[in-house]
Amino acid sequence: MHSAHFMVVAAPGPNLGHHRLGIMVSRKVGSAVARNRVKRRIREIYRTQKKYAKFETMPEGADIVVVSRRGAAECDFKQIYEELENCWRKL
Repeated sequence: MHSAHFMVVAAPGPNLGHHRLGIMVSRKVGSAVARNRVKRRIREIYRTQKKYAKFETMPEGADIVVVSRRGAAECDFKQIYEELENCWRKL
């Protein structure tokens, strides 16, 4: 699934008993400070959202990868939250 600034892919992974999150933020997004800010925000959103039903309906041990696109560094926390929530709902 994708949005204006993110693409989210989920695939079955090794059966570890929990989901794994991978985050890809290229240099095209911005400076190291901007890339790290985007990664921190994505991790925080995943941490608060993983308790909800959508992740529990996925196969146990699924790998979830979030790929950031250009312009993601200019998004505020609320916009990132809404875009990722919409992507995760469509998985």
